[in-house]
Amino acid sequence: MRKCFYILISLSLLAAVGCGRGVDRRLVLADTLMWTAPDSSLAILNAINRDSLQSDENRAYHALLLTQAQFRCNIPLTSDTLISKAVDYYSDNHNREHYTRALLYKGGAFEDMGNPVEAIKWYKLA
Repeated sequence: MRKCFYILISLSLLAAVGCGRGVDRRLVLADTLMWTAPDSSLAILNAINRDSLQSDENRAYHALLLTQAQFRCNIPLTSDTLISKAVDYYSDNHNREHYTRALLYKGGAFEDMGNPVEAIKWYKLA
């Protein structure tokens, strides 16, 4: 029941969100739900057409959140391609919190892929 509630709220908010400047509201909502309802966060992120994201900031934030949601929902990460987009963007950006998160999840991707040495390298960078 709780899951249905989050999905209905999410879909309602997605319908109300318009295009605008700055961070996409759908991404902010997905980030807000990440720890309480990661499955709802994942559903929101999967519903977003990546081509509709207007800025590099939103595309990097989406890559970070999608990787994080997959990790939180115990979906094994089989590649570091997605999270690498976030790492690359945030390495030149002033958002240190997002950069640190991206580094941690890049380490998690390598851990899921069975490469603990590479995982430790990224964990240490974080």
